[in-house]
Amino acid sequence: MSPTRIADVALLVAVAGCAGLAPTGSETAPTTAPTATPTETTSSDTTAPHTGVGTSHSPEHLTVRASAGVENATVTLAPDGDAESYEVPAGREVDLTREIHDRGHDVHVIVERGGEVVYEADVLGYEHHRVTVNENDTDVSMAVV
Repeated sequence: MSPTRIADVALLVAVAGCAGLAPTGSETAPTTAPTATPTETTSSDTTAPHTGVGTSHSPEHLTVRASAGVENATVTLAPDGDAESYEVPAGREVDLTREIHDRGHDVHVIVERGGEVVYEADVLGYEHHRVTVNENDTDVSMAVV
C-alpha cells in the first residue's frame, strides 16, 4: 500500500472516530493498516464519588504551612455551618485534603494567624490551595486541574 493511501485511510479513521462512527466496546474494526489504539486504564478512587463525566478533580485540596516562629496559626473549615478548626504548629504543614473530601468539596476556609484572617477562600473539587503563613505575610499558590 502506498504512503498516500495509508495516510488517506488514517485520515478516514480519525474522521470516523471524531464523528462517533468508531467501534465501541467489544466491536472490532477491520484491520487494513496497523493502527495504535489507546489503552484504557481503570482505577478505583477511594474517595469516590468526586468526579462526574467531563469534570476534573484535584488529588490534593488544601495544605497550610506555618513558618518557623509563627505561633497561633489555625485553619477553620465551614465557619458558617458545621465548623471545625485545626491548629498548624510552627514549622509544620497540615494537609486538610481528607477533611475537604469528607465535606463534599466547595468548603469555605479561613486561615488565621493570631486571630487575624490571612486567607479566606472556597475550596472546590478541582482546586488545590497551598498556603504558607509567615510572620509578616502569607504566600498562596493555587492550582486548578
